[in-house]
Amino acid sequence: MDIIYNGERLKYIEDCWGEQVLWITDPKQISMEHMKFVGGYPNEYCIYFSELSAAEQAEIVKQLREQLAYCGVNCSKCPDFSEGKCPSCRLTEWKAGDECMPVKCCREKRIDSCASCDVFPCDDMKEFYQESASHQEAFKRFSKFSNYKS
Repeated sequence: MDIIYNGERLKYIEDCWGEQVLWITDPKQISMEHMKFVGGYPNEYCIYFSELSAAEQAEIVKQLREQLAYCGVNCSKCPDFSEGKCPSCRLTEWKAGDECMPVKCCREKRIDSCASCDVFPCDDMKEFYQESASHQEAFKRFSKFSNYKS
């Protein structure tokens, strides 16, 4: 997923050698603050998420949440979305009663995602997070993000 950090578009990578990183998208970005050379090729530079300030981390998490479903699924990688079974909750005008459980719950609680919930993961969502690989990835993702309540 792409994020904007210090005015530059970087690629967020969830698991790069066990770390969350922001990867360069343009070789000119190698001079950015916190940028580290991490490989043998000339363009293998990234910023380690853990080295950013709490405020910077919170801003990045906010940007990432806006690109994800309420449940944490990256819609662009979800088979339910690509097969037309799920319309993407952030892009859909839901009629009352038609929304899925995470959408309904998050809207009722006025929170931006399940990761913002004080009881994440709730009993209702534990089964959901075991249903498919994309749901399991969503759980792992939001487990990292749940420290950043909105």
